[in-house]
Amino acid sequence: MLRVWVSDFQMERTGTPFSVGSRVQVKVSPEVDTEWLALAIGPDAAESVNYIEDPHATDPGAVLISGSVTSIGAVQCLFSERPDERGMWPVPESAQIAAVAYAAQWVPDEPPRRFVGWIVELNHHYVIPT
Repeated sequence: MLRVWVSDFQMERTGTPFSVGSRVQVKVSPEVDTEWLALAIGPDAAESVNYIEDPHATDPGAVLISGSVTSIGAVQCLFSERPDERGMWPVPESAQIAAVAYAAQWVPDEPPRRFVGWIVELNHHYVIPT
């Protein structure tokens, strides 16, 4: 079983909607930004993520994974400014993760939380180096 982070940004730009039970083929990278992800989904959930979905990944660890989707968690969280940082950052421990059957290409925010992506579990069938 693999856990893949699929960001709202990647899905909106180049993603194809999928559902639990779908067989998918995704390009992934092991280059997970654990600092940001730990803020967005919590440190324990972030540690369990094996890959991030990235159709443009060029790092040496990038691979193409084929597998069946076994679960999808839709993630929303709060954002705020951080001292000494530019932009908005996820507020620690504000994540709400809902089990869903379908990952759409675009998901609206539920103010005050913003939709940030999906945690997808895959029963992988094969891995192809890129």
